[in-house]
Amino acid sequence: MRIDDGGILSSPFIHRTLENRSFPLTRPSIVQGALDTDPLARERARDAIAATYWAPIHSYLCRRWRLDAADASDATQEFFAQALERDLFHRYEPERARLRTYLRLCVDSWLRNAWKAEGRQKRGGQHDHVDVDDVGDILTTNDEAQERWFEQEWMRGLFTAALIALESECKSAGKGTHFAIFKQYNVDEIDAPHRSSYAQLASAHDIPVTQVTNYLAWSRRRFRALVLDRLRAECRSDEEFRQEARLIFGVTS
Repeated sequence: MRIDDGGILSSPFIHRTLENRSFPLTRPSIVQGALDTDPLARERARDAIAATYWAPIHSYLCRRWRLDAADASDATQEFFAQALERDLFHRYEPERARLRTYLRLCVDSWLRNAWKAEGRQKRGGQHDHVDVDDVGDILTTNDEAQERWFEQEWMRGLFTAALIALESECKSAGKGTHFAIFKQYNVDEIDAPHRSSYAQLASAHDIPVTQVTNYLAWSRRRFRALVLDRLRAECRSDEEFRQEARLIFGVTS
């Protein structure tokens, strides 16, 4: 997916928000942070991973596994709890797969095991502890359609996180009008047949048209920086970061 020249967002990336979710400060690599010996650093990194991937995994469970929204929420929560308990991130090998691919396949593996265990319990057997020990085997599978779809959901998660961070930053800096104009023009109206003109935005917010131009330019730069900040935190190398930035923005840095 790419960002169009006329704005920062391509439809339909951000047409929803994550309710009252705070996003932890990023680290040079949230995967490395998830393995840190410092419990606080480890917790922050794992929270950052969960914050970005909770919505994509929830959507994936609804789409791929046909769970309803409530069951998908419970399953997503349980998956992350199991991921921490079973030390999922220690098993991640970045040379074999992107983090998003790894987590998607782990979800498949975990849910298969969970349903097998549930079936044994219904037949009177013991309820086996659900784990993700067979992830290595499932990593050899190739489901391009699911991968492309999950990739788009992952991008949506990055953009949503950046949008929430931008709103918080603007509020703290007294730039509420900056954010309001940016969100209206680049998010709310991205699919509208006719966007508001700069003159209409200026009139609505009682500012000169030149300020609308300046506010949008500033907001776009900050939004892009916030997206790249979160993207860099997921990447284990500069080369991977460049590839991912090219995927999202069509740029190399």
